Amino acid sequence: MTPEQFKMLTGEEPRLPEGKTTVKVVWAWMYMLNNQHNDETIQNIDAGIYRHVSIGFRASDLVAIKGQYDQILYWEYVAPGEALEGSLVWLGAQPGATSQKAADDSVLCLNCEKFFDYSKQPEIAMGAVKCPKCFAVVNQEGEVLADDKNNLNKGGKGMDKILKLLAKLFPGKSFTEDGLGDEMKAALDEHVKAENQKAVDAAITPLNAKIAELTPLADDGKAYRDGLVADYVSKKAKLGDISEKPEDHAELKVVAAGYPMKFLKAEVETLQKRVEEKFPAEPQTKGDDRRDKSGGDDENSLIPKDEKNAA
Repeated sequence: MTPEQFKMLTGEEPRLPEGKTTVKVVWAWMYMLNNQHNDETIQNIDAGIYRHVSIGFRASDLVAIKGQYDQILYWEYVAPGEALEGSLVWLGAQPGATSQKAADDSVLCLNCEKFFDYSKQPEIAMGAVKCPKCFAVVNQEGEVLADDKNNLNKGGKGMDKILKLLAKLFPGKSFTEDGLGDEMKAALDEHVKAENQKAVDAAITPLNAKIAELTPLADDGKAYRDGLVADYVSKKAKLGDISEKPEDHAELKVVAAGYPMKFLKAEVETLQKRVEEKFPAEPQTKGDDRRDKSGGDDENSLIPKDEKNAA
């Protein structure tokens, strides 16, 4: 909260380090039975007599926060910490250590300067609620964002907070008071488009990876099918079932390409058997396998016997 809010809430001036403009406050909840035994204590708290508290705790470590010239500016506790005790006292040990009524003190509305329970008010947008006292729209720090007629508090700290919050939510975008509506719509449209694209990319990426994996296998499968089709047509032509002219084979190739793979393989195997029967690998009759075909050493079968005798 701001130093002004802190002072109004606790009655004490905050002692902030140099350069710090925000007070960080720790809230601890204390409960007691609302009965006759505690009536006096509750009345003293309500009247502001029992106002200060003492909070006992321990932390993991305590470190010095140093300035530009290595001077110690202040000490800071290091988390994690643990609460040990809390008690009502005449004067608190910590600055601003005071008790407040939980039923009506969560937020100090800076419009009407009244406390109200922030957690019990319905949220309007981005953490903003309506003060039940003056009906002004305030943020979690009690700063006025709009008056009771929902007019934006232009030029005020509340509007500055909204603009800074929007700039943080949409990095790289700029927002102004006058063009806030159009600028928010454009930023939201772009954000939704980007989120949708992320979702599409997330869905497509594994599909692309699978496509890349299956593409070589698909190419191999197509090459194998094309080979079967060519073999089918070639055997058909060899057997005389179709013309031997390549230009006449185009239509049959298209038909064969549409056959189921199992059927096409069976057809090729059947045609292969027919080819082997029609064109056996070995001659059906054996010839004379003698190496010497001269007919003897003295006689030449190519020379007529009469001419040989005459010679």
